[in-house]
Amino acid sequence: MNADVIQNWLVASSLAVTTIVTIVIQIRTTQNNQKEFLDKQLIELQRISFYDPFLEDENFTNQWNQMKVNYKSGSLEQRDKEKFLKYDVYTEMLFNFIERSFSVYKNEKKLLNYVDFKSWVRTHQQCWKNPLQEHSNREVYGKDMYYMVEDWLR
Repeated sequence: MNADVIQNWLVASSLAVTTIVTIVIQIRTTQNNQKEFLDKQLIELQRISFYDPFLEDENFTNQWNQMKVNYKSGSLEQRDKEKFLKYDVYTEMLFNFIERSFSVYKNEKKLLNYVDFKSWVRTHQQCWKNPLQEHSNREVYGKDMYYMVEDWLR
């Protein structure tokens, strides 16, 4: 081999290594950014439930089915209607958070190592099983997440 061939080989190898290292760094940065975003969402959900503790109170959450019936019939008082709608939005945020977390962690074991979603979801099982918009859970979150949450609730 002459010097030009060796030099071209070294340049090509260097370029390939640099490209691979850049891609790996980009992937890790993206993963870290996603996890940081999830951490901020978790803190926000905790903040919301801190200021409105009824959102995590099982005495309240277990009333979901009856509140939904009363809401649909128009018989909820304004204060109860506001709490009901706030709870509906809160649980939507929670389920969206689970979905985003699942897309980052890719499997149930890693997901549950991040946050104990099983226990958390059980508090909101009536809302999950009987959402304000019928069948929305399966349609919005997809089969994988839907069946995973259903399994947690057994």
